Amino acid sequence: MTTGGKTQAEALAALELILGVAPPPRVAALGTTHLAHLADAIEGARERHSRALSLALDEAFEQVPGLFRGAVKRIVVR
Repeated sequence: MTTGGKTQAEALAALELILGVAPPPRVAALGTTHLAHLADAIEGARERHSRALSLALDEAFEQVPGLFRGAVKRIVVR
């Protein structure tokens, strides 16, 4: 997300959408550029976390014998 001509209210609304809740007042007081940078950082961190979690799950499932792997995945990944 870049500022791309967004107003502070639009950047704040975008950040709120990412967070799922209204940011605290001190965060809401940040400028448009800083809000956009924060939103980018949060999205990037979530993507990296998701990839790392997926990799960890794949590595964990490799420890399960092949015969049981499918059943264990269905149970664990519900």
